[in-house]
Formats: sequence, C-alpha cells, structure tokens
Amino acid sequence: MNPICKIFFAAGVVFAILEGSAARTLEGYWMDMTDDLGEQIDTYEKLFFQCPEPTPNFPPEPIPEVAGDTETQSITNTRIARDNKAMAEWQNECRRIEARGYTVNNMSWREASERVRSLIYMSLGQYGRSKYHLNNPRDRIHEMDFPTFYHHLLTTFATRRNTTLDRIGLFSRNQKSNETLEQFHGALTMLAVRCDLGDREATIVRDIFIWKINNEDLRRRLCEETLTPNRTLEIAQSWEQGRHHATMLNATSVVE
Repeated sequence: MNPICKIFFAAGVVFAILEGSAARTLEGYWMDMTDDLGEQIDTYEKLFFQCPEPTPNFPPEPIPEVAGDTETQSITNTRIARDNKAMAEWQNECRRIEARGYTVNNMSWREASERVRSLIYMSLGQYGRSKYHLNNPRDRIHEMDFPTFYHHLLTTFATRRNTTLDRIGLFSRNQKSNETLEQFHGALTMLAVRCDLGDREATIVRDIFIWKINNEDLRRRLCEETLTPNRTLEIAQSWEQGRHHATMLNATSVVE
C-alpha cells in the first residue's frame, strides 16, 4: 500500500467517524472498521484508493524543431539554440516540481500527510488520545511520518480476535426455532469467516449445517450421500419450500 493511498484511506476513516453518532467512542468505530481487517481494506480500496501511483506531474518534454530542407548554418544555429533553451527551461521546471514533492489535490505530499495525520489525531478525543499514548508512550505526533502513525493506530485500536473462541462459537451454533434453513446457513457462513478454516471452510460449514439442523428427516436425507456445499443448500431450501407449500395447502383444505 503506497503512502498516497494510505492518506486517502485515513481521510475516508475520518469522514466515516465524523458522520457517525457522537455518542460512540472512536475505539468503537475503529473496532468496527478493523474487524476482519483484510476484507475491510479491500472494501475501502474500492472507495478511496482510486488514485494512480504517486508520480510528479511533470510538463511534457519539449520536442526539437524539425530542420528545413534549405536551412542555412545561421538558421540551424538559431534553431539549436531555441531547442537547448526549451530543454533547459523544462529541466528547471521538473527540478522545481521534484523539490516541492508529490502533490495531492494541489497540496504537497508532506502537507497532505501532516494535515490528515492532525485531523485523525484530533478526532480521537481525550479518551482516544490517552489510550493511544498509553500504548505508544514515545510517540511525538508532530514529528512522525504518516505510515508510522497509521500503523500505531491499527495496533492500538484494532480488534484482537481469539480464533479458538470463534471456532467454538461456530461448532456450537444450533438452528433457532424461528430461523429458516437459509438464514441458519448464512449465520454459519458469517461465523466461519472469522475461524481461519482455509480451503475447507465451505465443507466444514456444510457438515455443521447438516449436523445442527432441527429436522431429523432432512438430516437423514442430506447424509445419504456426500453432497457439495451448494447442492446441500439447494436440497435444504427445496425441502423447506415444499414443506411450507404443503402446510399452506392443508390450511386451505381445512377452511374449505
């Protein structure tokens, strides 16, 4: 992740914070946004990282004049002098741009970095700043570069997950009495995302789904053969829809 992109990401975080409820602490916001951090960053990249690699906005290099067919030596010397002058002016302008640094919305990279860093630091509030300095007692905010400050924010406020507890929550999840099979499968899938199950995630969710559904007849049906995760859900949904339609038909018959 390049430094310019990090600036846009931080700016997005600030805007998200300012638009939320003032009653919530920044720690709560930060935990929400850094939960499953890898996926969150992918999402924010699509929203805020629409910027090219940081390159100076140099003017186009001057093109030498084309020599004429009947050009005299005097004219040639004059043309070469103009080309040399144009090239020298272009090189001087490039040096001035390089000296100012990369630009972000007509601000130098350093100015943009310092401004965003200050905005984030002030938006932490008294509690957030106290917690930050408790975890990073040697930090001098006004002297820090933005990437270091950004990293310290993550380590201070990011949610630290316990994979063992997450897996216990997944394996002990039962279908609720008022929960459809599709809802139950979705809940298991969301829990599995936190469990670091790797390539076996889909098959483990399938097995827990079959194991924990409430209906014994459907469980037997799904255990008759080894089904793919998608096929398992399709059969379960068809079974539930058929059962619902049968119930509706029976209720209609009773009324008639």
